[in-house]
Amino acid sequence: MEVKQVKLIYFSPTGTTQKVLESIADGIAVEDVEHINLTLPEGAQQTIPTFSDELVIIGAPVYGGRLPVDVINRFKHLKASNTLAILIVVYGNREFEDALLELKNLAIE
Repeated sequence: MEVKQVKLIYFSPTGTTQKVLESIADGIAVEDVEHINLTLPEGAQQTIPTFSDELVIIGAPVYGGRLPVDVINRFKHLKASNTLAILIVVYGNREFEDALLELKNLAIE
């Protein structure tokens, strides 16, 4: 599959998750990168079209080994079909525990 566009979808209160996703997109060497920032409340209210036949990189921070409730609620509004996804969880000095599994289940849903 030739990737011509990448969508970065993230919740990134401190900007770290956004930077990690941007670095991954740089490594893929795609010029067309679209950001969908769901961090701020107004970002959660935006209408996001259904994804189809593309690559998305989805990222979120981990708090206490889990995804934040706001992340779960905002990501549940995303819809996609036949879309490749790279899932990223960013955590500090602690285990990521079930956060990546939670994000995987959200992406499949």
